[in-house]
Amino acid sequence: MKIDNSFFNHDAQSNGFYPETHVGHSLNDIGDKKNTLIEGIRGAGKTHVLKMIQRFHIENYQEKKVLPIYISIAQLSEHSRKDPQEFRLNLYVHLVKLAVEASKSFISQAQLESSDGRNAIAYIKKLFKIDDTKIGVEVFDEISKLADRLHFNLSFSIKEHLQKDEILATVASKESGNIDLGVDIKKVKAEFQHGIDKTDSHKENTEIVYMSRQLSDQNASDFLSAFLKQLQEILNLNYTLLLIDECSEAPKSAQVEIFRLFKSIRGIQPSQPHKHKWCCFFIGSVYPKGNTYYPTQEQDGVNFEPGHDCIIEYLQKDEADKAGYEAFFKECLLSRAKNLIDYDGDYNSLVNSLFDHENTLYLAIYAANGIPRRFLEILRRACEDSYINLDRTRIAIEKLANDQLLEHSSVQERDKNFIYKLVDDLTQQNRKIRNKNEKVNRNQPQTIYFLTNRVTSEKFQRLIMSGALHDKAKMIRNNNGRPKQLFAIDIAVVSSLGIIPRPLFFKFIKNELHRNVKLNYEHALTADNYELQSTAIVESNTKSNIVQEQKQEIEPERFYGKILNYNDNVGIIEVEDGEKNAIFSHHSIDSSCLDSLKKGDLVSFVNHWHNDDGTRSASSIYKINTVKVEGLITQYYKESFGILEVSDGGGQVYFTPHDVLDESVEGSFVEFYLEETTKGRWATKIRAKKSQGYISGNIKSQLENYITEKVTDADHKLTLAVLAKLVRFRFGNIVTNNQWFGFSKFSILLKNLDLPKLDINLSQTPGYIFVKDLKKDYEHNTTREIIDIRKEQHLKLKEELIQSITNLLINSKVPVALSSLSIHLNTEYRKELNNSNWFGFNKFIHFLAYLNIENSIIDVSITPGFMHLDRNVQTDGKSSG
Repeated sequence: MKIDNSFFNHDAQSNGFYPETHVGHSLNDIGDKKNTLIEGIRGAGKTHVLKMIQRFHIENYQEKKVLPIYISIAQLSEHSRKDPQEFRLNLYVHLVKLAVEASKSFISQAQLESSDGRNAIAYIKKLFKIDDTKIGVEVFDEISKLADRLHFNLSFSIKEHLQKDEILATVASKESGNIDLGVDIKKVKAEFQHGIDKTDSHKENTEIVYMSRQLSDQNASDFLSAFLKQLQEILNLNYTLLLIDECSEAPKSAQVEIFRLFKSIRGIQPSQPHKHKWCCFFIGSVYPKGNTYYPTQEQDGVNFEPGHDCIIEYLQKDEADKAGYEAFFKECLLSRAKNLIDYDGDYNSLVNSLFDHENTLYLAIYAANGIPRRFLEILRRACEDSYINLDRTRIAIEKLANDQLLEHSSVQERDKNFIYKLVDDLTQQNRKIRNKNEKVNRNQPQTIYFLTNRVTSEKFQRLIMSGALHDKAKMIRNNNGRPKQLFAIDIAVVSSLGIIPRPLFFKFIKNELHRNVKLNYEHALTADNYELQSTAIVESNTKSNIVQEQKQEIEPERFYGKILNYNDNVGIIEVEDGEKNAIFSHHSIDSSCLDSLKKGDLVSFVNHWHNDDGTRSASSIYKINTVKVEGLITQYYKESFGILEVSDGGGQVYFTPHDVLDESVEGSFVEFYLEETTKGRWATKIRAKKSQGYISGNIKSQLENYITEKVTDADHKLTLAVLAKLVRFRFGNIVTNNQWFGFSKFSILLKNLDLPKLDINLSQTPGYIFVKDLKKDYEHNTTREIIDIRKEQHLKLKEELIQSITNLLINSKVPVALSSLSIHLNTEYRKELNNSNWFGFNKFIHFLAYLNIENSIIDVSITPGFMHLDRNVQTDGKSSG
């Protein structure tokens, strides 16, 4: 399936508006005879929905008789948005012009010769000072022409005067009864006339000046209302629907003008109430409250209250609504495929063609956190050669979390401190939940939700705007009395910073996330006592999800050692630096480990030297729950931090330069102490692995040559399991004693070898290695269907497979691991099973179940899964088929 970047376009203001792909929102309900604000952060789909509503009413004009007028505040010039009067004039000029253009599409259906139609046309001519000789459609053409000329003069002719700090005189004279701001009307007329082409008639100049004066007055909404009332009569409308997009993009003074317009629209009555029920409604799109200014009577002379003056629609999908949430994004993907690349298959076929596994799609769906634009952006970043795998998706999510959420231009230092404090506490709470579940056999869900008071919540509005936090009170319906101040940390941040461990992440999003709703969020973290103060400097590196906190006061260096003795409330620490031992008292021990500290424990502490007698003492002692492991340095920035990859299946491990005990560099095999902390997994005492513990020198070169030869000579891709078996047979104890033949460890070893001609793919079980030139063929082959052993020509192969597996089970005194069985079949029947795609764990189980080997038992309750014969039943090796 060929997919180019245009498939992922998502900017509805430009070439990313694909109306035919619309899913998920009922366009008939939003703004139907009600004033509405659509609220959401960037990417929630506000512009898309407004444009879809415009399209809906144009297509259904004959039935609905609703005239939609769409304008984006972003279309107005940056300069005009800074000057309140010029902004007002620009806004109303655009609205009048757009209303005329929309009306002209349906003017042929109007009854212009009826008495109501003639009266309305006459009123409009007086309203705009149009020559009385103009009739019918000519009147609309004249208004459009005037609007164009006025817009031109605003953009070019009077710009010089504006740059000289001369205020655009656009208020009515004292005689009109409006407020006088001390502007010389004669001077204004002269300036306008100066900017108009000399060939224009004096009559037209007068019309333009008059129109500009009316539309720039503080009561310009009255002028617009009068015009809309006449349009209603001419077109026999039910009502006009103003669709004003990106209201929050305007400066504060401009937003006051927008909400002044909205307030006036609420009060517009049709010119003939007996004939029409309504005249006009509005739908505006806004950012969350902290990024939108709602005017007050005291400050701005007009008051606008969301919830009272209009209703609020929140577009962002609620991740806690499992069925609706997943269905929306799946339908979004399928609709795009059908309409943009002429895909004619079903959802399952699309996923199999585009993704390495359905879990990859689920990861993108939930990391989007209900925001369509983010979902498409993740897929775009992860897509390579029209294919999306798990590794690239995780990288895309991490970069998005760092670049767009945590490092958003609006996010300040104290906001980051709040996030990382929240991350620490949620990580610790979820660890306690998991431990409790294991000990007492409970099934309490982990959580990403937290409660806070109103004062605190108002302070982190920038984090809500960036998308790092989400206001759940606006998304949840029927929440059974749950306090309103309920929030969630973004799922992309959760994935990137390890609040839920990576091995448990899919279980969390598929099962536990939604159960928080059923339990009424009773396990949500309480964050009432959080302070948004600049107590730390947070630096984020876009290459990783590591965050370093450096206190404004320099944090004392911590030392490491082992408890030699501890009794009578005093003890001795054998310090790792080899210098004098440190003494301590129980007052120096952290309260978290005061009762559990004992002889032999590893500890971290702050060091003190006493100059008077040379004594060394320790304070701030805490016990290190560590294990000694080995791994590979995958990233190392010597001025800040590094990342280690460990072969235990857990998340990444981070370290700082002072934890490195030698000159280890990126790509080095190292041994270290792995410590689980509230900040994640940290490494201490890192040193290069001793020569007898890792592959180096001549053996390393032999390994590289041997692996390159075997992979190059193979007539197809090799699984890592097969390659590991070949390496073990060739090099024997030299490599076997290094204990790196688990899947993850072997992967790390391969990454450290120099194999320029080969490519390794770990996104699909059981992992593959192949010549780089064969990459496309490999990706094509992995999508092929399983060999259909039900076909007649494969019945003999089926019987051979059954017999081979049965013999293996009979001869084995212990249950056979499914991974070993997979290697056995792939080795013995390599040619027959070439390119069959059933060596993933789940597919392999289904394959074995189809073989239906007599008296065999498959046990997947324990990793990695086992198969054995029922010893209580005699078997002759035959299958029941």
